[in-house]
Amino acid sequence: MTLDIENGVVAFVAWDDNKLPMKIKGRINFTEGAYVKLVNYNDINLVPGKTYGHDSGFELEENHIIKTFKAIVVSYKSFNGVIWDNLLFEDWKSVYEGNRMN
Repeated sequence: MTLDIENGVVAFVAWDDNKLPMKIKGRINFTEGAYVKLVNYNDINLVPGKTYGHDSGFELEENHIIKTFKAIVVSYKSFNGVIWDNLLFEDWKSVYEGNRMN
């Protein structure tokens, strides 16, 4: 079964030049940021075999100097109401959140 994706959530982690974890802070953010940043992508209309985000993204605070990052899909909702939650997200988070990059 193929699904057209309406909404999705992607998590990001990042490291600096010294392979130290960075708190990711958005351009418009009233907190100090987070080691795991969840980003909601709404109304993306992502169809099978295509990509999303090559001409858009998440605006970072001006002073961020990210050397490396990783991302994982946390969840999505299709146009026909199917909701998928990534069962590996918590494991992924425990490996990367606040940890030095090996």
